Amino acid sequence: MSSLIGNRYGEAFFEAGRDENCLDSLYDDVCLLKGVLGENEDFLKVMSVPSVAREEKSRLLDTIFDGKLQPLTLNYLHLLVDKNRFAGLDSLEKFVGLYREYKGIVCATAVTAVPMSEELTNRLRDKLAAVTGKQVELTCEVDPALISGIRLQMNGEQFDGSVRRRLEDLKKSIESAVF
Repeated sequence: MSSLIGNRYGEAFFEAGRDENCLDSLYDDVCLLKGVLGENEDFLKVMSVPSVAREEKSRLLDTIFDGKLQPLTLNYLHLLVDKNRFAGLDSLEKFVGLYREYKGIVCATAVTAVPMSEELTNRLRDKLAAVTGKQVELTCEVDPALISGIRLQMNGEQFDGSVRRRLEDLKKSIESAVF
């Protein structure tokens, strides 16, 4: 699906959810769908292949998702199948972006050398929420190459307080002083 069309579908899905006062449930559905699609690339391929009949795709959707998704979400997926717009599903990304903007949610990723404890994760999330004035969806990742410290990505910016970065800065400083 081209981005323009995907944006329009995503906006329409968002508006329908807002009209029906079920945005939070739709957001949960979209998160579930993204997980399913991320773990099952074959499912997306089957749903995108023109040679598979629309009726078969619709039956597949009902078999997998009936009772697990809100009726509006399932109807939306059926619409995508009927219009041959299932491939890519960039409309889901547009929906997520609109939802987060509407709810005042900012996404952040914290990368550390070792896994953060739940307490530390909650403290970081709370601190970021206080600084931004918004709700924070925090994703934690582990990269042992950082040695220690944290690298934080939020709002398109990166804040690197890792020992690895400090060592790299020290190396550059020494190299520029020696040569």
